[in-house]
Amino acid sequence: MFLQETFCRDFGNALVFDHREDSSVGGGHGAQWSSGVEEIIRDATSNLSRRTLFPFNRTSQKSRTFKVQHSQLIESILLAIGHDNAKTASCFLLKQAKELVASPPSEDQRNQQVTSAEIFGGCARALIQYSNTDDERNVIWKTMLLPFLDEAVVKMPTDILAAFYDACRYGIHHFPPSYFFPLL
Repeated sequence: MFLQETFCRDFGNALVFDHREDSSVGGGHGAQWSSGVEEIIRDATSNLSRRTLFPFNRTSQKSRTFKVQHSQLIESILLAIGHDNAKTASCFLLKQAKELVASPPSEDQRNQQVTSAEIFGGCARALIQYSNTDDERNVIWKTMLLPFLDEAVVKMPTDILAAFYDACRYGIHHFPPSYFFPLL
């Protein structure tokens, strides 16, 4: 499935849709609790499942809208489908991410741009894991990941940069520095 460009496009759109908030529940009002409760709940859950929360505490995450679960899902799928298939699927996903980051103004624009960052984070992490040698990693960085960032940074508004910062951090998290020298 991930070897079909249309499926990858639909998958990216599904991730965008997952960012939407249902404001129709309860008459379109926000949560009925005092301010700060949402942050307390978020902080309390940060200790429950270290694997699904990145970077393990809220204070060091730059973007409030970046969903690490989306990047983890993409990474897991790419690792499950095999090295060559992952490269093909990553090309399709990164192509979709380029379109999402350049999305025209709409109510979903922020969600599309954040999803672009999540796709990049998952693809970057999987491709780096698949790279067995420094030369192969350098080729991945120079032919896929850095060209994507070069194009995306020019198109994105500055308020989305935090999501890409978190995506880059996720992509290189717990790897030795030699795995991401081209990024430096």
